[in-house]
Amino acid sequence: MTATFGYDPQIASDVWGMAEGMRTGIALNKASTQFGTVVQVCAEPTNATGNHEKGAAIFEAMQRDASSPTISKDLTAVDGRAWIAPGNLSGRVWGGCFVGHILPGADGLATGAEIGIANSGSDQPDLDKGNSKVVLTLVAEEFGSTGHVTAAMHITRWQGRPRYYHGIVVKEDAFVDNHDCDVILLLGRDGSPSFRLKPNGSLWMGTRQVGFRQVRDTVGNVVDALILELE
Repeated sequence: MTATFGYDPQIASDVWGMAEGMRTGIALNKASTQFGTVVQVCAEPTNATGNHEKGAAIFEAMQRDASSPTISKDLTAVDGRAWIAPGNLSGRVWGGCFVGHILPGADGLATGAEIGIANSGSDQPDLDKGNSKVVLTLVAEEFGSTGHVTAAMHITRWQGRPRYYHGIVVKEDAFVDNHDCDVILLLGRDGSPSFRLKPNGSLWMGTRQVGFRQVRDTVGNVVDALILELE
């Protein structure tokens, strides 16, 4: 029997009815900050002599039901959804919010979110295969949506002092040795590469490498020129 805390808030009643273990629901109707569920823990100082990890919550899911080429059987450990209700034309929602805090008087290593793959299976370099492993997938169309999306990623700031030292940092040794790897790969509509940035910093337009050479301009000065290598 499903353990129920609160009541169906009429967001997605089909999902409410699918709960097999536990469900909790409430209407947040006060003119102030509210939360449906709060979990808080404090990691107190210890005399531990080995590395360890603690957390406020952990969700684990094990998939034992195999998919087939025609039937997908997907499993998620956490599925977060935030909806703007019909009739609300100026709503604001986030599917998830993760923030690493460093309080005044404190310091240390902080990461807003870490996402990874623990692959003990096969190595698959190609996308869209039944055994591809992708750390992060950004999808423009979910749940049968029909509208375009403004941006896949947005790096910005508020009006205060904090800014970034770096935007995106990529380490060359993170890529597989002796393989034709890409830091950025732009595929054309026919599926062929139209732009590639390699881990060694080289640029390619289609099958032609972009490079720099010193040439003489029309008055004899030696200048650096951007060139496309011959195929």
